[in-house]
Amino acid sequence: MQLRKGLRGVAAVGLSAATLLSLCISGVANADNVPLNGVTGKITVEGASRGHNLEAVLLADYQSVQATDNNPFSDLTNVAFTTDANVKQYVTDAANQAGNKAGKGTVVGDPMNWVATNLASSPAKPWSGDLRNFVTELAKSRSQLLAYKVPGPKTNTSNNPRADVVFDGLKPGIYVIFDTSNKGTDLKGNGASAAIPMLVSTTVGDHSTLNRAPIGKVVMKNGDLQLTKKMVKVNGESVKPDQHFKIGDEITYTLETTGPNLVGYEKPYYFHIQDHPTDGLTYVTGSQTVNVQDVGDVVLDTSEFRVIPGTTPNGNKYLDWNLSNKVSQTWYEKKITITYKMKINDSGKQNNSASMFTPADPSKKPKDPSDIVDPNHPGDDVIETPSEPSKPNPVDPNDPDSPVIPTNPDINAFGVDLKHIVETTGAAVPNARYEVSYNGNKIPFKLTNDEYQNMENSNATGTSTEIKVGTDGMLKIRGLSAGKYEFKMIEAGTSPFPLKHDFSITIAYKSNTEAKFDNTADVWNLVKAHTIKANPANTVGELTVPDAATASQLPITGGAGIILVVALAVLAGGVVVVTSVMRRRALMTAKK
Repeated sequence: MQLRKGLRGVAAVGLSAATLLSLCISGVANADNVPLNGVTGKITVEGASRGHNLEAVLLADYQSVQATDNNPFSDLTNVAFTTDANVKQYVTDAANQAGNKAGKGTVVGDPMNWVATNLASSPAKPWSGDLRNFVTELAKSRSQLLAYKVPGPKTNTSNNPRADVVFDGLKPGIYVIFDTSNKGTDLKGNGASAAIPMLVSTTVGDHSTLNRAPIGKVVMKNGDLQLTKKMVKVNGESVKPDQHFKIGDEITYTLETTGPNLVGYEKPYYFHIQDHPTDGLTYVTGSQTVNVQDVGDVVLDTSEFRVIPGTTPNGNKYLDWNLSNKVSQTWYEKKITITYKMKINDSGKQNNSASMFTPADPSKKPKDPSDIVDPNHPGDDVIETPSEPSKPNPVDPNDPDSPVIPTNPDINAFGVDLKHIVETTGAAVPNARYEVSYNGNKIPFKLTNDEYQNMENSNATGTSTEIKVGTDGMLKIRGLSAGKYEFKMIEAGTSPFPLKHDFSITIAYKSNTEAKFDNTADVWNLVKAHTIKANPANTVGELTVPDAATASQLPITGGAGIILVVALAVLAGGVVVVTSVMRRRALMTAKK
């Protein structure tokens, strides 16, 4: 069973970081000038996430360009540029903030040239922390900068979740590309958050390299870090659609994701994965393992894996795997699997989620810094991606109403209403008494507000394994989990022709919070085997248990053969029942 935060699956976060050509202004002797008059440029955003809106804003115009020769496809060797007047003040402000943070002072002269000289690093490492800080500051003026955007937006509208989008016919220069999707951190089905800005230079006509490095292309860093939470076992056995949960059960979970793209982020990284159980679950000490595809098991010390206590003595607020000092670029797109066990405690109900925190969106900060910010690096940029319970896939994919393997199931959240009536008149049949068993064990109940509450997972006093139908003919049972329950009527109700009805009801998950109810027939076939009607929330099954008005109304099929054996022992007036059934069979035989 699995939960996609989307994690999905799950909740999930898409990452995009700025990548930039080397802004170094390096000349080559005797290089040829490239005419710019009438020449346009192009930017290709590779792997753009489907549905995301991208806008481009010119930051700096190319003033002159040189190439190795006059071949239209030759390598560019020198580019001179100046900041566009429309955005100069915003670029200056961002550069000053980044420069002060880097200890490099404030802008002198043209701001984009100052950025290229002071904040951009070598061609081998074009994306440094200083440049990232500049882009982060630039993003704070996004709304003002977008007033000067080129016609757009450009959007991946294909069926492919990743496809290239192209800005064409651009004035040659350096642009910032904004993702204006505003996905934020509420990722219910969105699949990826908005990307941070990307800096990229255009091509110049057919010239597409500068000092042999490609220009006019930027890869959208969109790993869509999907965090998937799966319930894989209960007490060492595979989970079933009608899985029954009880106090003391050990549930094995996995959290699965892939390694993030760390290009553009300098150490120390910030990479945490958390599980957020309610007080109904307690971590089983020593059960957690971390495995990375092609890397192997990752051993964490006590500071890297923490169990944070909850509000009750036997609950956990969350489990925290701090992989910040373990993760590296070698993990990129490698499967990360965390396996661990949780025990159901006295709080009983399960409704939990998972989160992942990565250096993704610089405009987002933790909602609760005391919980998730690394105290050693309080300035780290993190993004929270809480996983959302997803509706699991049906066991039978061709039948949308078939039971499912739950991903994040509610426990003890279901019930049944048994309505006892006289079949022909609809009159209520009160006073019948039942015992209900699961796996051969009688379940203790406690009557509260006309409903019998399941107390099998409780040490409550004043319970009884016998439950009684009310004067209105209703028997309401609550607090059931999924599973098969045996109903044995130990005393028939008060009716003109009292009968004892034994049957079973199976509760199977229809979703994480909904159930499907099926029952078997009783010996008389008055309670017929079928899928029971449920309330609108699909949490309570509603079954009618009819008594016959007279012996002649008993069915002659299904349980009729058994009647001949048991009627004398069970029913007052048993001879009448047998005679009636025999006579009806004889009449039927005569008509054939």
